[in-house]
Amino acid sequence: NATPGHEEVASGEAESDEDRCMTGLTGTYAYMAPEVTVAATFFPNYQYSYDEKADIFSAAICMRALVTGEMAYEPQRRAGERVDQIARQVAWDGLRQPLD
Repeated sequence: NATPGHEEVASGEAESDEDRCMTGLTGTYAYMAPEVTVAATFFPNYQYSYDEKADIFSAAICMRALVTGEMAYEPQRRAGERVDQIARQVAWDGLRQPLD
């Protein structure tokens, strides 16, 4: 017996893309994907949607931190940049973590 409103999940049918739209805008700026950073930093009251690719980006930043032993964007932090400044560079200037 499925709970009312959860028939699709109970039957095993796939959800539509519209049902899976993520808009939480939660997390730490240094680990957010650029599209999430833009929304969270500059349009906090706007309903902005993104997909699972944002989670893949964040997971890659976390994995890099685990492998290298450095926090995300450590050189910028050591240079005295604030997290919001780094987020702005990620969102608008294309700043990315090196993969070497």
